[in-house]
Amino acid sequence: MADHEKDRSEEFWYRGQVTRRRLIGYGAAGAGALGATMLVPAPWQAAFGQAKPYKIGTMQPLSGAGAAGGKTALVGIQMAVDRINKSGGVNGRPIELVVADDESKPDVGRRKTEKLVVEDKVDVHLGGFLSNGGHNIRIRHNYILCEPPANQVGEGCTGDLNLLPDFAVIADVIAEDNFLGANTGSSYCIYGGDSSTKPYPHANHVVIRNNTFERGTNGKCGMYGPVTGFNSGGTGNVWTGNKWQNGGSVAPEN
Repeated sequence: MADHEKDRSEEFWYRGQVTRRRLIGYGAAGAGALGATMLVPAPWQAAFGQAKPYKIGTMQPLSGAGAAGGKTALVGIQMAVDRINKSGGVNGRPIELVVADDESKPDVGRRKTEKLVVEDKVDVHLGGFLSNGGHNIRIRHNYILCEPPANQVGEGCTGDLNLLPDFAVIADVIAEDNFLGANTGSSYCIYGGDSSTKPYPHANHVVIRNNTFERGTNGKCGMYGPVTGFNSGGTGNVWTGNKWQNGGSVAPEN
């Protein structure tokens, strides 16, 4: 891991000057997993007085097949929120975390995502540990960045948008008008739903269009390229209008 990448991650958590734009940039999009909602207690209220909080929604698989990983992910998110609030919040405003359990089921996650937006009125969604299979997925107008850097044991981040067919066929997906942030700790910025090594290897009706890819330090968005696992010949699959931030088209295969 390069020293400057380590410095960036430490700076985000500890410098005490986090901006709202910067915080939103640290969210990674989960494709099919998003869940009973609970409001995390807010011990920061006395310190911030009447300052209106930023409401951050996070969907995690806290029960079902992905529970172990989802609970671990939630601990990390809660630690981050605590640190940010202790350092003065975001532009003087605290963060209020709204947590939902998707039960490791895409349909449950989809329903509870609507509740987060319509009823809880969150300002932003942060994370989504499980995204391994699903259908009827819509991802629009997001800044998506999965930034954990690779470390000495190889841990890093899978990608920004991960359509992985572990538990179900990837089908009926539209991802459009998003910004995919670069990170050499990720293998690729998009996994497109096809994988010969997965239980459900062939995606269908996956539409990836009009997204912008950041090149990053190596010019590839991810460590190896911008996209993998997208089958242009798959039934109903469409790749169109995707471009690099500094110009030029992004091809559907790396």
